Amino acid sequence: MIPGLEHLPSSERVQFTRVGTTPCVLHENHRWLLPIAYLAQQERLLPMPCTLVMFDLHHDALDPRCLEQLTAWRGTPTLQGLVSLCESHLKPLDDDWLKAGMELGLFGDAVIFGVEDASDRDKLSIHTDGSGGLHRIDMLSLPREELACQGRLSDLARRDEFGRVWDTLCWQVRDGSFRLAEDGPRILLSIDLDCFVVRWGGYTFPWPDEVYAREFGEASSHWSTLGWSGASFLRGLVGRAGLLAICREPTCTGGPQSSGLILAKLDEFLFKGELRLHRDTTDPPAP
Repeated sequence: MIPGLEHLPSSERVQFTRVGTTPCVLHENHRWLLPIAYLAQQERLLPMPCTLVMFDLHHDALDPRCLEQLTAWRGTPTLQGLVSLCESHLKPLDDDWLKAGMELGLFGDAVIFGVEDASDRDKLSIHTDGSGGLHRIDMLSLPREELACQGRLSDLARRDEFGRVWDTLCWQVRDGSFRLAEDGPRILLSIDLDCFVVRWGGYTFPWPDEVYAREFGEASSHWSTLGWSGASFLRGLVGRAGLLAICREPTCTGGPQSSGLILAKLDEFLFKGELRLHRDTTDPPAP
């Protein structure tokens, strides 16, 4: 357990486990990643600031509306202040916390996989915080597409364009092939379960098994990323993470029961059961 997690609201249903040797925290709403990251940094599981790598249907990178509070706490956040920020100042839609973390000095650059609407990719690619610091926000498709021919993780001919995100991920070329460096700074890896839903009309459905099989099971046949799959790439990121945080986000996954199903599938297909889920991790709260 990470000291201090018990001070987060009970509504966040915070739970602690591990994937292999990587500490893992499960929680409800994405903005609460701010105090979770802060506590991990206080325990030196993560550097401050840290690189944030996310899997999320949304980029969560709107401008925060609470700049006065962020300016006052920049560089010296406290757990009490972060709890207050999440409870009273950040939007409950969970769409403005990313830049808030950058403003506070918790996050450096961010790479986001799986954003459904990336039309603002270029507009949001650089954030200048209140102290003049520059932060990069890169939005990518899911790894299968990016590892394929001409993807952002495979196309050596576009090194000038994609090299920055490779550096952020410690995705390095050795002997003509890509691999994740194991000796880079520890990253914060955040997975929002709404990345694994299908939306149609007014309905939200968890991914069927065949989507997991294709998106994370198919290995790349491209020469520079040969053999890499979405699952092996994600597990490589887990190995580089000082902390893995999984956000259940029930309001965007179809409810607590659907969120539990997605979490169980994620554990089955991507983590091979290593989440060691307890019953109350996947079951919705009793009515």
